[in-house]
Amino acid sequence: RNKHNALLRGILRCAACDSAMTHTFNRNRHGRDYRYYRCVNAVKNGADACTTGSVPAAKIEAFIVEQIQRIGSDPALCDETFRQVQTQVASERRGLKAEGKRVDREVATVRDELDRLTSTVAEASGPAADALMAKLAETQERLTTLERRQGEITERQAALDNQDVDPADVGRALAQFTDIWEILLT
Repeated sequence: RNKHNALLRGILRCAACDSAMTHTFNRNRHGRDYRYYRCVNAVKNGADACTTGSVPAAKIEAFIVEQIQRIGSDPALCDETFRQVQTQVASERRGLKAEGKRVDREVATVRDELDRLTSTVAEASGPAADALMAKLAETQERLTTLERRQGEITERQAALDNQDVDPADVGRALAQFTDIWEILLT
């Protein structure tokens, strides 16, 4: 949300000159606001600089929302979105698998380092023992972080395995897109 509910703020471009369109409003003597978008070129350089002038905000926003609603009901878009979802899930699975292998190797390395530090601490005394204890604590913290990440990877992989996306799911999600836009406009 923004102060004046300008749905297309920072997005809309002038069809005549390709300049940005800025949201503005006028308030009448009864306190009613009239919102509209104006071509920045016309604002900066005068009305003769661009033929567009101003466009009522409610009309242009309703038109854009209608176009987006049409896109959401397009079967070709549903099919392409489904293919993109499949590609993203497969890519995420590959990434998690590679990261999982790397983290597993790092966990093994850190555990070996902990074993070495533990046996060395038993033989050390004085400042050397203190330094080794600090290194031991740091290494243990690193192991805890790595093990936490292992758990997160396992959870995400399980979620992806349990996630069965089909074209009908994508169609329903795109159909709900209309509801989201309606909420944005209220």
